[in-house]
Amino acid sequence: MLRQGIAKSSQWVFAGTVLSKPIQLFTNVILARLLGPDSYGVMGLATSMAVTLALIASFGLGDAMTKFVAEHYQRDKESGVRYASVILWSALCFSSVLFFTLWASQDRWRALVFPPQVTRATIDLCLCLALMNLLFALLAGAFAGLQLFRDLTIFNLLQAAAVAVLATFLAFYSTEGALLAYVVGAAACIVWGVAKLLFYDRRLFRLPNLADLAELKTIIRFSLPIWVGCFFLSPVITYTFAFLARQPGGTRELGMFSTALGLRTIVTILPGVVGLVISPALIQEAGAHGDFAAYENLLKKSFLSLVFLTLPLLIIFLFFGDLLFLVYGRQFASAFRLFAPLCGSVAIGAIGAPLIIAMTAKNKTWWSLGFGILKSLVLVALTLWWVPVHLSMGLAWAFFVSEISFYLIATEFCIGVGVMPAAIRQTFYTACLGAGAIVLLAISLPDVARWALALPASILVGILMVRGYPPLTAWLSDSIPYPLRPRARSILSFISS
Repeated sequence: MLRQGIAKSSQWVFAGTVLSKPIQLFTNVILARLLGPDSYGVMGLATSMAVTLALIASFGLGDAMTKFVAEHYQRDKESGVRYASVILWSALCFSSVLFFTLWASQDRWRALVFPPQVTRATIDLCLCLALMNLLFALLAGAFAGLQLFRDLTIFNLLQAAAVAVLATFLAFYSTEGALLAYVVGAAACIVWGVAKLLFYDRRLFRLPNLADLAELKTIIRFSLPIWVGCFFLSPVITYTFAFLARQPGGTRELGMFSTALGLRTIVTILPGVVGLVISPALIQEAGAHGDFAAYENLLKKSFLSLVFLTLPLLIIFLFFGDLLFLVYGRQFASAFRLFAPLCGSVAIGAIGAPLIIAMTAKNKTWWSLGFGILKSLVLVALTLWWVPVHLSMGLAWAFFVSEISFYLIATEFCIGVGVMPAAIRQTFYTACLGAGAIVLLAISLPDVARWALALPASILVGILMVRGYPPLTAWLSDSIPYPLRPRARSILSFISS
């Protein structure tokens, strides 16, 4: 029964991920076409600032909501309710004070983040969106902790759809209208989420008493490392956006960059599904009661599967990248040059996803956080060096170099401490070189040659991988939905023979 419940829950999470991504991409296209590069750049900066403020204000309590509700509610409802109410009201009180202070003192700090032409209304909506993001994260954590994955999927899809519909109408009113679409869309979902949880157990929203607040010590002990990570990592992204926006013509450059940054997630959809499937198995086999040989075998297969899914897709999306950007309009055509290094960096991140899972499973979380902070420092240094001269192109390559540096350091660390077998080094480094070569070819090849080579090169890479490692055939066919497996196995067997 437990295995069936996990499988059913995974199906809902998978469905939500697959359905919400296209909606989000559609929203980005609509906003970019309606706003234009300058206003879309301000929009990107405001939404990034809202995400950063929400993460800082949450104090890591969104993840704490999931952990403590999941850990206690099913076995002791009263204890689960107590944790939920303490987390919810503590986060609300702290964030309300923080956001009110930021709103009242915005004249003192706005010039540090936003260009001079940004209106007060934009900053007000940015703070409102930060509060909505915080509430959304807390409710999502409650749904996940209560194992209401169907409702969590509806919650996420409702938010994506509401923003898409509202953006279609409100984006005509420039950046303020687009931000208002995000705020109202999130607020509508929050109302639905609160109503759903009230119907499930209204005690989740009760006011905690003084005795309940004693649980804050346990909660903060868990959430503090998460908050430290958010504080050091997410604000760095916002800082790089703000630094670019303050350059001459910076908001237009940031609009181009935001477009390429949003579209690059298309490369990670299929690898992300594999990552979702392998995470529980890797954590289980890496644990105290796991089989180390099975863990190493699973880790090797995970890397090979991610390389197989990522590199051919990277070729297709990069070689046809300039055609993809036509949906954003001709004014965004030059964003393709930014898309290449950004896609390369996210592809390497997708291939290296098992590294993060393995470090978590082997209790190396603080090391992972330390490497993340180092990556942020590299990003800031390269941004200060390259952006004043190369603007958005400098920022795109800063993302690329910082991402690669993180995964190279993490790979050597994991091999050095025995988290990962040394045989993975060749697979990962070869994949990184392949991704780099694809990026360089996408930038340097003439348009016609690039379009002509896209499909043949993608197919060739897939065939070479299947023929070079035949066990990959069985692994991939088992990951395909059951009705399609016989046909997939016959095709993969033909390729590998």
